[in-house]
Amino acid sequence: MRGFRTLLMLEVVNRVVPTGHEKRLKRLREDLEEKENEIEDLRMQIAVLETKQKVPRK
Repeated sequence: MRGFRTLLMLEVVNRVVPTGHEKRLKRLREDLEEKENEIEDLRMQIAVLETKQKVPRK
């Protein structure tokens, strides 16, 4: 019962203080943007290699 009350209290505090969630959301969005940039870089590298592969060597 004591543990349950503690969990309820933590949930109430988390709902009242949204700054932790806002910071986490901001950080997740920044991480997503970084990963999307990495994906675009990988796609460009793949395209370059595919282009080189299509050109016959002399």
